[in-house]
Amino acid sequence: MTAGYSPEELAWLEANRDTVRAMMSASPKRMALVREEVADPITKAARGLISTMKSNLCQIDAKVVDVTQTIEDYRGYIARAERESKEPTSSFVDFVSERGPKQLATLAAHKQALIGKIAALESDQESCFLPIGTVVSFVGVPAYEDGLALGDDRQSYPVKGSVGVVTRIRQKGEYALGVSMRKPFRDGWNYAYDPDYDRMPTYKVDRDMLDVMSYGLLPNGQEYRGFGFQATHERLDGDDEKVEMVLEADGHFWRFHDFGGEQSIEALQAFDDLSAMSWLGEPLFVARPTPPTTPKP
Repeated sequence: MTAGYSPEELAWLEANRDTVRAMMSASPKRMALVREEVADPITKAARGLISTMKSNLCQIDAKVVDVTQTIEDYRGYIARAERESKEPTSSFVDFVSERGPKQLATLAAHKQALIGKIAALESDQESCFLPIGTVVSFVGVPAYEDGLALGDDRQSYPVKGSVGVVTRIRQKGEYALGVSMRKPFRDGWNYAYDPDYDRMPTYKVDRDMLDVMSYGLLPNGQEYRGFGFQATHERLDGDDEKVEMVLEADGHFWRFHDFGGEQSIEALQAFDDLSAMSWLGEPLFVARPTPPTTPKP
């Protein structure tokens, strides 16, 4: 059964049993789709993100109708109170004059941002993603306030210049990447964070919020430019998982796991030293590394 497969290919098959089973049992059309997603994880991610954002656009339109109707209703209450020589309810006046129009403006900006993101994912999806393990520096926060959320959380993001590592290719939501922080940093509220090897705050981000500093390294010192799971080491402890994915990035050794489905790849830990993972065996040197790609500004 294993004849003709390289050690790296066998390691990939072992790490992706569910995907292989799905391909074996799928219809020809579904099998072609699974193969495409395996070969190009960002295609699957882009589809999921577009689906979520189109759903959110419908929610935004519904919210606009609701807010607009509330403004009209409150105007009627205010006019009635004035005709009766009564003082109109202050919260109604505030909503009609300030809060309502502000909410509509927030929803409009949110909608335009999503339309732009969908267009980018449909026309040039590679420009929206970065490889797993990429070391990045924050240059900004989300460009828009979430009109469907209870409040604006952009102050909660790391301040400009904070350094993190790309640990997720997101398949759901409005942001394409997840960036985890391993070194001390501050957020926009000036709150100080001191992450640990198994406690790394992770933020939902867009590509344009980041500058690339370097790429994660495979055990042979080569830059990793991939977007999916890449087995780098064997396990020696008899665990059901036969292989591990470990990349060196920003002075730490990041251990990744592919949970499958929408959750996909996440970082489990980021150790100071490779020896902390005593269960690791010899590294698997990649025979056919992923061809380099240059990130787009």
